[in-house]
Amino acid sequence: MIPLDEALAIIDKSISNITVKGELIPLSRSIGRILSEDQYSPMNLPPFRKSLVDGYAVSGELPQEEYIEVGLLPAGVMPEKEIRPGTAVRVMTGAPVPQNAERVIMVEHTETVDGKVKILKTTPFTNIAETGQDLKKGDLLMKKGERIEALHRASLIGCGITEVVCGKTVNISIISTGDELVDSPEEAIGAKIININSPLLEGLCEKYSINILKELTISDNPNELEEGIRESLKISDILILSGGVSMGDFDFIPQILKKIGAEIRYHKIAILPGKPNLFATLGDKLIFGLPGNPMAVFVGFHLFVLRAVVSLSGGSPNIRKIKVRLKRDFARRSVERLQFVPGRWESDGRISPIRVGSSAHLASLNNADGFFLVPIGIKSLSVDDEAEFIPLKGFV
Repeated sequence: MIPLDEALAIIDKSISNITVKGELIPLSRSIGRILSEDQYSPMNLPPFRKSLVDGYAVSGELPQEEYIEVGLLPAGVMPEKEIRPGTAVRVMTGAPVPQNAERVIMVEHTETVDGKVKILKTTPFTNIAETGQDLKKGDLLMKKGERIEALHRASLIGCGITEVVCGKTVNISIISTGDELVDSPEEAIGAKIININSPLLEGLCEKYSINILKELTISDNPNELEEGIRESLKISDILILSGGVSMGDFDFIPQILKKIGAEIRYHKIAILPGKPNLFATLGDKLIFGLPGNPMAVFVGFHLFVLRAVVSLSGGSPNIRKIKVRLKRDFARRSVERLQFVPGRWESDGRISPIRVGSSAHLASLNNADGFFLVPIGIKSLSVDDEAEFIPLKGFV
């Protein structure tokens, strides 16, 4: 068994020799992709002085008691004239204001009678957003290596950017192994169980915009497994295997990988759940062998597969940990492995441990906000102890 940090370092070193090429794509297809270049604003935001409220634009350092209303400026129309002293122009929220306007008086603070605008209340606020107040031309919007999400894309589009250079799309194949696996409730008779690892991995790949090329369920037959692995590696950057990587009589994956020329970089990791994790390479192809238990698959995907995907896409993976305290005490029997315990945020900011029957009990994760860590050698954590917590988003 090797420690987790050593396993992550092995993955990073294996990927460091793989060339990551960027491609220019339209922003409309950028969600989930990782930037290959820093992005700077090509324009000021706002691009002109604009009103922050519905009201009356006026000139002069101090507001008068009364103005003559001389016009209307809706949003989307540039002013053609300056405001003369003693006059006011009605402006809408977001509309450009005349260049010599000193302030916009909120309509709620005025009263209009016979074309005259009386000021009922004054405030120190100008209610005008200056040119470039939010962003100036040349300001950094996003850094290379960041993952584009909906807010990022909207911000980039708002600055006039329509295309970005992103890292490659990572292609993945998934193989679930086991004689016991079936795909429908009707087939789940006797010792047969429904395969949930494949839909779990498919859903996680969809969540992180990872392209799935092939999904197979293969029985514990060495010849069929070898054929499925060879065919999947021909078309994929990453192959994820679930099951068949432990030390049982029907765990054929390690010997098959050696047979096809893959190099096994590690096989066992001191984590719970997920001790029999395997990582191998075949040229530029990456192979992750995850245990068959669904919770171990969930943890292994986030720790290892997602890390590799981020690196191959041009990003810099970094697990984000925060310090927390528990809602109640936690104890365990074995102290040989680093344990990932699902936890839920409570209203007081503490983390409640979620009871897990076994590493096959995937439903226990439904209410989890992340995992707190119980280090090797530690048997229990009390409510007074500080623990490390990884939010689910902290794996990206």
